[in-house]
Amino acid sequence: MSLLMRQIREFQVPKNFVALWWFGQNGYIFKSPEGTLASVDLYLTDSCAGNPHGLDLHRRVPVFIEPEDLDVDIFTCTHNHPDHTDRETIALMARSKLPACASSNQTEVCTTRRLDSMLRFSLSMAATASAAIW
Repeated sequence: MSLLMRQIREFQVPKNFVALWWFGQNGYIFKSPEGTLASVDLYLTDSCAGNPHGLDLHRRVPVFIEPEDLDVDIFTCTHNHPDHTDRETIALMARSKLPACASSNQTEVCTTRRLDSMLRFSLSMAATASAAIW
């Protein structure tokens, strides 16, 4: 486990609070007082850089944690844009078989990456499920 992931795991969240860590783009890890870690839209590679239309989509912030070092209880993606449903991040972290939820348009991504524990929710159900953790 990386130093950052260990620090997040060990961080004590006061009752009635939620801690969050920003990982660039729209990616966050949230932590409850009970210690549950939920991630949202983690883009932990530079997979969007190879845009065929000549746009410069390289990351603007460093990768703070490698996908293989990710240790969250729930992995979520809000919608099927490459920087929210990062195929490279999903492929690299899929070996851990994390519980996950995704919007219904992400079935192909989830299936191709063999996320055995993937729960396929509609977008509204995914938001409800994420909120229910807290």
